[in-house]
Order: sequence, then C-alpha cells, then structure tokens
Amino acid sequence: MPKPPGASSQDALRREKESQPAPNPLHESVFVSDDAPVYDVPMHVIHRPLQSTTDENKVKTFVKEMQRGDDFTPIEVLWVQRGDDDFYFAFGGCHRWEAHKRLNRPTIKAKLVKTTPKSLSIYLGRNPPEVSARASCRVGTRVIVSINGEPQAS
Repeated sequence: MPKPPGASSQDALRREKESQPAPNPLHESVFVSDDAPVYDVPMHVIHRPLQSTTDENKVKTFVKEMQRGDDFTPIEVLWVQRGDDDFYFAFGGCHRWEAHKRLNRPTIKAKLVKTTPKSLSIYLGRNPPEVSARASCRVGTRVIVSINGEPQAS
C-alpha cells in the first residue's frame, strides 16, 4: 500500500502501533471494562481511611433514588490480601456510601481491585496499610461476598 503524500515512516509505525492491542491487557483498569464483576460487599468490612466531604442535597437525592430502586454505579474497592486476611479500602463513592449508611444497607455494590500494600500507600501516605486495616476492618479468613446474587469467597 503506498504511503499518503507527506507521511513519514514514523507516522506509519505510529498507526501500526495504535491498531494493535495493548501489549499487556493486565495493566488496564477493571473499571474500563463494563463486564468486570460487581460484588455485594458487606459494608462493615470496608475501611474508609480518608475523611469524606459530601453535599447533603446530593446524599438525600441518592437516598430517595435508592428507596425507589434505582441502580447506581458500583463503588471501587481496593482489596489487599495478607496471608489469610483480606483488607478492603474505599476512597471514592462518598455520596453512594453515605446514602447506603443512612438506609442501613448491609452491603454495597463494588468492583474489587486487587492491589498490594505498597500500592495502597499511595492513598495512605506514611500510614502502613496493615496497621490501618487491622485497626478497623480486619476480616479474619475470607469474607463471603456475592456476585450476581451468587455467594463467592473473596
């Protein structure tokens, strides 16, 4: 196929690279994919180490919409395993979280992102994640969550 006028070999190489799949799909976020599993995670096991700022009107709106049965986007939960223990951390989804709390919902829909304690330190700074986790959300052995209504061990 002839090169278009003015196109360099670098342009051709760039187009070829862009047309190929990413070299390692494992580096893609699970949130990019609509088919990533959604879990019903018990709220009591999720640690939220950062103070949330919420808009009261937005929370009240979410509460009403949840009572109506409206669906919401799952929150993102970082999942760290240490030996036989699981630790769950959430940093976003503040309004959805607060609405669930006010409705006394035992679980919240979430996408789990398996991560390492080192990666978690990006969010927690100098706080060692295992210390923070054990202080408020240690979950001896595995937590049972459900995916599409079916119980699963996390």
